[in-house]
Amino acid sequence: MATASRQGQAHGDASNDDPLDLLIVGAGFSGMYMLIKARGMGLRALAIDAASSVGGTWYHNRYPGARFDIQSLEYSYSFDEALQQQWRWTERYASQPELLRYANHVADRFALRNDIRLDTRLTEATWDEASACWQAAAQTGERWSARYLVMASGPLSTPNTPAFDGLETFAGPTFHTADWPHQPVDFSGQRVGVIGGSSGVQVIPLIARQARELTVFQRTVPAHNGPLDPAYEARIKSDYRGFRERVIAACVWASEASCRRIWRRRLR
Repeated sequence: MATASRQGQAHGDASNDDPLDLLIVGAGFSGMYMLIKARGMGLRALAIDAASSVGGTWYHNRYPGARFDIQSLEYSYSFDEALQQQWRWTERYASQPELLRYANHVADRFALRNDIRLDTRLTEATWDEASACWQAAAQTGERWSARYLVMASGPLSTPNTPAFDGLETFAGPTFHTADWPHQPVDFSGQRVGVIGGSSGVQVIPLIARQARELTVFQRTVPAHNGPLDPAYEARIKSDYRGFRERVIAACVWASEASCRRIWRRRLR
């Protein structure tokens, strides 16, 4: 996995008088796709990310058992038929290491790293009326002028630590699944409490193997994960476009049905 920062000379290379068309903040799945689309349109674009690797949430969320709750064949790029046919997922619900490998594969396959600055955090962005451009700066000292500023930083990129009474005086170690240490955490012989939903479901079985005592505070939503059946994968890939269209249509229907239920309740 390549994680070196600020590699190569980008189409949108930094700190010069020629403005970018797009400055993209974030090099996760959305940011990388935006970069691919911008290139395809002939636009001069650059993506920056404070992390040391592409992958976004799948770089930061590395707690034991981390995986997505959408099936792997759906949680993947659809813009390139060869990519979606050739990449082989090992599980129905991919784990964090596999998702991060996929993100790095995409970055390498489409030579995105030349237009990505890693270890680069946006610190300033001001709209300049005179030039009709955003004037942006990073903690590295680099500055850019860009016609458009695209925030691909994700709606959940900042960990939310609950304001529990007594948390600040708790004498033991505390961990957050969205800010997990890069080094393994040993829970052997410890009394552990887990508070949370889908992330809790994932991390609990692995912590339970080590902890002396484990108390769980959550509403359980199991994902029914398992090995990805090759026959099922082949059936999906034989009509991948149709599969994605049916999934989107089902999501739209479910969203509309939910909205109708909400409005019916409000109109009563």
